[in-house]
Amino acid sequence: MAAGTSLLAPAFAQAQDSGADSQDKVLQEVTVTAQFREQNLQDTPLAITAITGAQLAEKGITNMQDLTRVAPSVNLRHTGSAGGKTLAAFIRGVGASDYNFNIEPGVAFYIDDVYLGPSFGTLLEFVDLERAEVLRGPQGTLSGKNAIGGAIRLVTQKPRGDDSGYVELEGGSRDLMRLRAAYDVSLGENLAMRVSGYSAQQDGLIKVYDFACVNPTLVGDTTAPHGLRNATPPQSCKTGTLGGTDVRAARMQFRWTPSENLEVNLSGDYVDDNSDGAADVLLSLNPVGFSTYARPGTTTPFFTTQYGVAYDQRFLPPNDHSTYATFEDPVYGLKFPPVNTLTTKDATLNVEWKLSDHLALTSISAYRKIGGSWAYDSDSSPLQTDGVYDTQSHEQWSQELRLSGQALNGRFDWTVGGFYFNATERDIGTIEAAIFNLYIAVNSFPKYENYAGFVHGEYEIVDGLKVIGGLRRSHESKVYRFIENDIAGTPSNVFPGGLDVPARTEYDRTDYRVGLQYNLNPNHMLYANLATGFRGGGFNPRPSNPQSVVPFGPESQKSYEVGVRSEFLDRRLRWNNTAYFSDYKDIQLSGRITSITPGGAFPVTVITNAAKAHIYGFESELQADLNEVFTLTSAASYTKFKYEDLGSAAALAATSGPTLDSHQRYTPEWKVNAGVLATLPLLQSLGKVTLSADYSYQTSQYPDARNLPELEIPGYGVANARLTFTRAEGSWSASLIGSNLLGEDYFYNKNYVSGNFQLKGNPAPGTEWGVSFRKNF
Repeated sequence: MAAGTSLLAPAFAQAQDSGADSQDKVLQEVTVTAQFREQNLQDTPLAITAITGAQLAEKGITNMQDLTRVAPSVNLRHTGSAGGKTLAAFIRGVGASDYNFNIEPGVAFYIDDVYLGPSFGTLLEFVDLERAEVLRGPQGTLSGKNAIGGAIRLVTQKPRGDDSGYVELEGGSRDLMRLRAAYDVSLGENLAMRVSGYSAQQDGLIKVYDFACVNPTLVGDTTAPHGLRNATPPQSCKTGTLGGTDVRAARMQFRWTPSENLEVNLSGDYVDDNSDGAADVLLSLNPVGFSTYARPGTTTPFFTTQYGVAYDQRFLPPNDHSTYATFEDPVYGLKFPPVNTLTTKDATLNVEWKLSDHLALTSISAYRKIGGSWAYDSDSSPLQTDGVYDTQSHEQWSQELRLSGQALNGRFDWTVGGFYFNATERDIGTIEAAIFNLYIAVNSFPKYENYAGFVHGEYEIVDGLKVIGGLRRSHESKVYRFIENDIAGTPSNVFPGGLDVPARTEYDRTDYRVGLQYNLNPNHMLYANLATGFRGGGFNPRPSNPQSVVPFGPESQKSYEVGVRSEFLDRRLRWNNTAYFSDYKDIQLSGRITSITPGGAFPVTVITNAAKAHIYGFESELQADLNEVFTLTSAASYTKFKYEDLGSAAALAATSGPTLDSHQRYTPEWKVNAGVLATLPLLQSLGKVTLSADYSYQTSQYPDARNLPELEIPGYGVANARLTFTRAEGSWSASLIGSNLLGEDYFYNKNYVSGNFQLKGNPAPGTEWGVSFRKNF
């Protein structure tokens, strides 16, 4: 599911004031289902961050990317205009950032226990969540498929049949208009329905300008065939925006409970995202790299001959929130719409059948279909150096069966089950790179299948002491058909006669988990785990000839983890700490080489399983709810990623591969956040005024394996706040919202394009404001 769900934040819960005296006020118990059954978070021997849907609203978390500011050791960020609706998702330094279907995600995403499949389509807006769970570290026996770095499990609100609901309208900076709504109704004695909806529109972050209109003295020789002429009315040079939002979604759920032993949940949702192209700006360029480019078969400079002007610094925009991009190559008649779209359709049937007091069967059947298109203008100018337009589609079926029970007088909890996943995909793209005389059309067909059997058990040896074990055996097969052709009428000659190559790979994996859990007393629990996970293999995703259609294998992680879960001061203070050490092997590294064959000249991206690394760190999460006025929360994490051996990947270090001293991509060493929820002594006769404020900071990071200094994203901190008045009877509330209040100037992503002659960036919004009104019924 996409916009029909919500997401998560750190493992804390706001205590609910039921009218009790302050001395009776305690922290709310949080329930999770990460181990196939309902458990108190404080009694679950895993590194989990969890939060309820109401707490997401308090912090103003509205999309998946927002998790980065609140969850320790977690980094989720948009990959930029070169990846569509794709998240670069990393937990504890393990993850992936490529949209290509050949590259499996390193963090597994689940909605209502349904695995989401590819990384493309994970950049989502959310609403109407019951709770969410973030599991850090490999979850190979629990969440299973591709959970080598961890798993994010979202759980939607179930129908209750109580005729409740809400409507919330929000407006704000850049003409934001956001609507959330849900209604829960009874359709009979044992049947309930919940309907939820979401809509959001917002102007783009990046303003697109007509270059000739803004810079009439820099247009050069306008008698050239494609001279830079003013194409806009003289009173306005703005032609559009990038980074704008236009999303609509709906979800319908039915819950049937014919008896106390049977519950059937059927849900379906639809999302239509027609947003602008991703916010993308040109930060720098090297004109020397383009000055020698000539028309094929000639020595005539290409840009000055065709456009009457050189491609140089004149096309750098005046600031980080503007661009001269046209998404057009007038020389060869190629033009791309500046879009970043996504459509999803989902259906899930979940059946829970209690066979006896100590035996239950769960069946999860699901269908998911996604598709979307995105465009990329590398040069950000009316000239054309290179660009991409890509359309992707993914269709999946999955089935999971679990049989769970208790034995040995309730001391042994066990689950056995099976999992099946089948996906069919298609990737249709146009890729052009004038500097390489490359104009190609891609039309590829991936298919893959995964099935697994698993077992999980927890046995209480003596009171308070449990031994835990799990095992999963997985088989995966992949079939890929690469079809690539030069575009007729262009000088491209990369695929003379075309490329049409089938490929197949398959492998088996076994993951396991062993652990101990010791409850010192009702308020303190210790645990230790050894767990493994893997990320699936595939094929070189961007081949240039049959020889480069080569497979690469899975990568794996073995993690040693210890933790303590504690509550103090009569459950007014909760403090959870975790430390870990991991062996990360057969790391899939991507790099560019001159050619896959001797004597070749065209650069080729290859992926190899070679590197080994050690990862270690700690995570600490604290919540204090000491009186009726203040709730304080904080979290901190340290992640150290150290390459131990590059193997054959050392050859990539000269181009785009790492060295032994490189930091892992998208992995800041330190992350800290702190927040406060305060009930202010204002308007008490009319209702309640609350202030929710938080600050998050992370140290520097790199988006590339090589750690080029110019691509470094320096450390930054972001402050947000929300001031809310709630009517005494809770019937309505109004909020004033502020984000990035300190005006921090930072980027989500940076990358080189066109043979590293251009540096692009995806800036984050500056300070923004909003107001919202919510009506409950």
